[in-house]
Parts: sequence; C-alpha cells; structure tokens
Amino acid sequence: MLNTSLKSGVCVAVLAVSGGMCGWARGDILYAADGALSAAGNLYTVDSLTALTTTVGPLVDAAGAPYAINGMAWDPVNQWLWGTTSGASPTLANGLVRINPNTAAVTPIGALGLVPPNFGADLDLRSGVLYGWAEGSLSALMTINTATGAATVVGPNGQNINTTGSGLASNFAGTMFSTPNLATGSIWQVNTGTGQLFGPTALSGGTLTARIGALEFSSGTLFGAELVGDGVSGITSNQLISINPVTGAITSIGQFRDASTLMFRRGIDALAIPTPASAALLSLGALVAVRRRR
Repeated sequence: MLNTSLKSGVCVAVLAVSGGMCGWARGDILYAADGALSAAGNLYTVDSLTALTTTVGPLVDAAGAPYAINGMAWDPVNQWLWGTTSGASPTLANGLVRINPNTAAVTPIGALGLVPPNFGADLDLRSGVLYGWAEGSLSALMTINTATGAATVVGPNGQNINTTGSGLASNFAGTMFSTPNLATGSIWQVNTGTGQLFGPTALSGGTLTARIGALEFSSGTLFGAELVGDGVSGITSNQLISINPVTGAITSIGQFRDASTLMFRRGIDALAIPTPASAALLSLGALVAVRRRR
C-alpha cells in the first residue's frame, strides 16, 4: 500500500513513488524565488494549499555572489530551473542563470542583451524553447538562447500595452497565457510566432493595483503570484493565487509566509513547477538520500 504525507507541497512516498498520483495539491513541487526589487534573493518551496514557504537556500553562485531572480521555468530534461535576473541584481543584472532546485546554487549563463536593457519578467519553457517576457518599454515576448543567455524579441504585443508583472505560462495543450496589465486587467493568450496578445478574458477578484508577476500551470490549475507594493515603499500584499483562464476568476490561496520569518519583506517574483514525472524523480532522489543517511 502506498503511504503518502504532505510536506511543503511535496507528495512524499514512504514505500514507493508514483508521479502525478496525488493530484495538483500534493503531487507537484511549487518553487518560488524573490529578489526582483531587492539586492539578492532566495529559493523556496511553497505549499500550494496554504502558501507556507520553506527556504531551500540563498541564490548564490560558487563564489558566493548573490542573484536577484524575477523569472523561472522548470527544465524537465536537465532537472534544473532556468532563471532570469532583474535589473537590480547585484550579479549579472538582466541575465540568464541555471538554478539547482535542491540547493539554490546558481550557475550564470550570460546577459540577455536586450536594447534597451529591459528585464525578463517571467519565463516559460515550451517544446524545448525558453520564452520570456521583456518588461519596460519593449513589453514583448522574447526567446532566450539557453547556451548564451542572448534574448531575441519575437514581436510587439499588438495591443499597445505597457506591461507590468507579465506572468507567462503554457497549459498542457500548449496554449500560452499572459497577465500583462495588473490583477484587475485581463488574462491574454499569446501567439508564440508573432508575440501578439489576443483573446483577452477580464480578470475578477484581483487586488486593486496588484501585479501578477508569475504564472505556472500544475495539472490544469493555473497558479500566480499577486504582489502589491515595491521594494521602496514596502510590500503590503504578497499572495499565492489561482486563476481560472476560462472565466478570469482569481482565488486567493493565502499570503506567502516563510516558516522561519512568518512573512516576506519582499515579494515572490518567480514560480516554477516540475512536471509530474520530474516531481516523482525529485521525490525519489530525496527518499534515496534519506535512506543513505540512515
């Protein structure tokens, strides 16, 4: 008999591991990172039922240099996280990095090279292609070369939207969604060939003036990070939410809370969720490590 327990949103199999068998709330690992408006950040796992977070570690490289992450995507082939750094990152600002999901160790790849040097607000790995959204004056979909970090703008968004937050995620069917104009705006579909936004659905239930800085699908559920405030005036609301992409309804799951600090001073700026099979491999690796330590 398979015995399972819930720990920080991870379905831990005591006797065996079966990826995806526990459903979205317990079968997938939800990763989060902060630091887009700060000097440095940390990697966390998040309980998708309560928004309680557990610190994996500080986002630093082998030399101890810190990074501020504002976008992440899971790589199921290599079993690591891709991340983009913010313009405020003390190391490799506006660049691409790899992140070890078990330790938070960062490996720098290279600068995005955008002109002007806009930052990538969110990432989405789809069919082997790493997509990102260029914030600021570009406000456009981009592709990122994972070997060099160089970004290429796909095209204008077609809606004359000066985007903010710009969560980006694709569902199982391959449809890409974006939240470019606040939690009281709309959720849009994205044409990955042209970069244009289309088919908007008005959002409801969002917090006034909040931005949705990250999106991730997990077994049909669309999660988001809703943030009110900034690194200057302070964070007043920092919530894990779910969004119905058909109706646009936003449901608050809870304030992001760290088990040691009780509340973040900074907002969550990036989310990533391994595929069910990848989550199973990670859980199996953790189980093997525990048995070896015994």
